[in-house]
Amino acid sequence: MTPPPPVARALAALRREDWAGALVEIVQALEQVEDPALRARLHGWHAQALHRTGSQAEARAAVRRALGAAREHGDTDAEQPLRALHGRISAALAAEQALRARTREAQRLASQPLEDLLAVAEGAGGRAEVLLQRADALFETGRPEEATAIAHRGLAEAPASATREQVLLRLCLLRARSPSAEKILQEALALAEEAEDHTMLSAVARAAGALGLPLPEHTF
Repeated sequence: MTPPPPVARALAALRREDWAGALVEIVQALEQVEDPALRARLHGWHAQALHRTGSQAEARAAVRRALGAAREHGDTDAEQPLRALHGRISAALAAEQALRARTREAQRLASQPLEDLLAVAEGAGGRAEVLLQRADALFETGRPEEATAIAHRGLAEAPASATREQVLLRLCLLRARSPSAEKILQEALALAEEAEDHTMLSAVARAAGALGLPLPEHTF
């Protein structure tokens, strides 16, 4: 039996990665198709398209329907890719939840009175950590000018012994896309290398990669 035209159009849209177009066709196909095995495949396609368009909660529901239908109809060939898709969707949902949590925490840190936070910090190192957290929170909440000023204040107050804060405050400043970005990066690198801190070296490398800035090949 020839499948309804929306099925063929949905498959064609998926193959050319037109995810929005595929969604339209899949929804139409699900309204017309009665064959259980084909409906199971359509649910899988639906989950894939929803995942690629960022609708992760809906995608999870769709892939679970697809898995249930595949098991019910003994479609073992479909189960493995559907389980893999379920894993990718679950990872995307976890990333979304982590981002929301970071955003809430950034908003909290950015809104608290700074001097109150500094008043309870332990020593110069503790103050530098508070200023680092505040600068990061201000960048996260779209206030780069305030964030830059706080990061500079943190560098001015951080003791030489606070290598972690010295490095991370410089990496924080890189988020402002400063014309001095390469110099700031090299300073952060020198501090991390002197401390032989591989965690900090990795953070510097990630920052360099994000900005497209070169690092000496021998560093790592």
